[in-house]
Amino acid sequence: MRYFGGGMRTTAQLVVVLGLVASQLSVAEVSGGYVGPSSRAATWISGKGAVPEAAKLLVVAFPKAVQGNRDGAVFVATTDAYLDADQSGDDASEMQMITPIALIKVDETNAALIVERVAADATGVVRAAHPSQAIVDAYFFTKRDGTITLHHRQVGILKAGFFGSIDRSDVFALTPTSRAVTLTYGTCFQGECGTWVSVFVVSQGKVVVWADALPLSADNLSAEEVCSRYRLRGVPLERGCYSAVGTFDFGRGSFRTKPSDLVIRFKSALTGDQSRDGKMQEPKAGRYVNTIAVYRVMNGRYVPLCGSNPVPRF
Repeated sequence: MRYFGGGMRTTAQLVVVLGLVASQLSVAEVSGGYVGPSSRAATWISGKGAVPEAAKLLVVAFPKAVQGNRDGAVFVATTDAYLDADQSGDDASEMQMITPIALIKVDETNAALIVERVAADATGVVRAAHPSQAIVDAYFFTKRDGTITLHHRQVGILKAGFFGSIDRSDVFALTPTSRAVTLTYGTCFQGECGTWVSVFVVSQGKVVVWADALPLSADNLSAEEVCSRYRLRGVPLERGCYSAVGTFDFGRGSFRTKPSDLVIRFKSALTGDQSRDGKMQEPKAGRYVNTIAVYRVMNGRYVPLCGSNPVPRF
């Protein structure tokens, strides 16, 4: 099983992230589910160190960057000539911290580097609160005669994560020339925890967002004492308590799925709040609702094709 990784964070951030992980671990032990991709992929977990090639590419993109102390991050002055004017994100910030989160080698001479970006002060301290999201950018490089150059960039693709950081990213090969990048991130607030996944495709030198913050899991097992009994002892959920955990993959389903279809499989604990044909259903020990949601790209965005997503929003 694979869970969220955490980078170097403040104490408050660690409390939030560890609370989320502990909650999801408990759900997994009871339901057999876990959060994240359900197939092998090139995975980049925050806090697990940087790929050397990514660090070299960042130097090419930002020759005047200052090396950071985590995950291959670099600090770039907001006034840096190599930083686009619309790339700063925060006009009051002196610096931008740029961290690689995915490296896609298209072929022997072309590569795409996906990064997260967040505002920082002059001393390199990140200016990010709990709801602050990282900005995702893409840089495309070419190699000729042994020299790597920045071909072009695509900035402000989307925003994701919390405290200015994304928990993990995965790269999936959809076709020989296209890659799907998934960004998975989560948080807890007042005992309610949730995770989300954003998806974009990298193909032919450009990035297209297919999904922004699809709900992947949620529970309130730490919000009320009556709900925590499920997490601690595996007893049936009481009314008002909920737990849903999802795994996802591409093009693997029983609905004639295409390679680009996103398939999410959920395990949700039965509660007395769930209804069928308008009648309230009583919870039963050891039983879970297994559902599948299939999303297909239509007009450039994922839309539900079949099934349902049981994750409640909070």
